[in-house]
Amino acid sequence: YCLRHCGVGSNDVWSAPEGSRLTPETPLTLTLTTGDGLEITRTVSVDADYMFTISDEVRNTSAEPRALRPFGVVRRDGLPEDYVTQAVVHQGFVGAFGDENIRLQSTTYKQAQDHVKKRTRGRVGEDERIRESNSNGGWFGISDHYWLTAIIVDQSERMHAYYDARGGAGEIDYRAAYQGSWREVPAGGAITYTQRLFAGAKEYEELTNYTEKLGIPYLDYSIDWGWFWFIAIPFQKLLLWLFDLFKNFG
Repeated sequence: YCLRHCGVGSNDVWSAPEGSRLTPETPLTLTLTTGDGLEITRTVSVDADYMFTISDEVRNTSAEPRALRPFGVVRRDGLPEDYVTQAVVHQGFVGAFGDENIRLQSTTYKQAQDHVKKRTRGRVGEDERIRESNSNGGWFGISDHYWLTAIIVDQSERMHAYYDARGGAGEIDYRAAYQGSWREVPAGGAITYTQRLFAGAKEYEELTNYTEKLGIPYLDYSIDWGWFWFIAIPFQKLLLWLFDLFKNFG
């Protein structure tokens, strides 16, 4: 995560208080001063189910106003080591965003691979992405069989989200990303932006809790419920109720 045009590179070294450690009980604060007049304070917290909250404060110490925008990307280099094509389980890009209204957006690894082949054959443009849309809020990421990594933007953020895949005969670079709205930081002023990152198991109860309490649309639908979702979801709730009662799915 970063703020575009903030002069921060992947090799820059952030500072943290000595002995600090990120746990569900103790947030971690990182600081960085760039060579072009920006001071960045990043506060990272995480809960027990691996939902990270990242808050960036950027202070402009220069004599000129600065234009910044938030952005983020979830990347996977190549397929999972245990990847097996399964028609009943979605694996690949997944998210919820849209220009007219937020809706579930999914693209499989196979569809992404086909897009890369079409690009090498000149059937899609060099800069053409698999899927992209403007959106007011939403989320996006990459889903494996049991795991999900997703960026959740501030739900009031006007953003441009997209799925893309790059590569050739070797490993493919899968990317789910977004660019947020521009904001101006006056000389001597500061802005703060908060976004979330989920990196954990697709547990129904936890995902439903985030959907309801944090107002994250369709996050519980990162689980592939199939065509008969109207049967599968109530059945899942019944199984969980029985497990709470008997401590055994059998």
